[in-house]
Amino acid sequence: MPLHPRRAPLVGRARELLFRHPGVAEVAVVGTPDARLGEQIVAFIRTTARQSPREEEELFAYRRENLSPQKTPQRWVFVDAFPMTPSGKIQKFVLRERLLAEAKGLYR
Repeated sequence: MPLHPRRAPLVGRARELLFRHPGVAEVAVVGTPDARLGEQIVAFIRTTARQSPREEEELFAYRRENLSPQKTPQRWVFVDAFPMTPSGKIQKFVLRERLLAEAKGLYR
């Protein structure tokens, strides 16, 4: 499920800001279905070895200092590695499928 066109610019700005945090090595932001909002934003984060913002609250506070509330992901998922294509791009569709499977109790 691709992001709704109106949400795509918000996701881009959110991703750019997270990249600027010294403890974030890589980030992928995806949209998932939401019964109330239609779609919610989820941020997948791989942290650096030096400085690791493992606490969701730390990143939330960082985001709130720089962006408005509607641009803040509703969920944060910390990962050790991302699924990648042979050319080195993050496979966001795999991340989205994992979220959907997790919601159905199929993935852990």
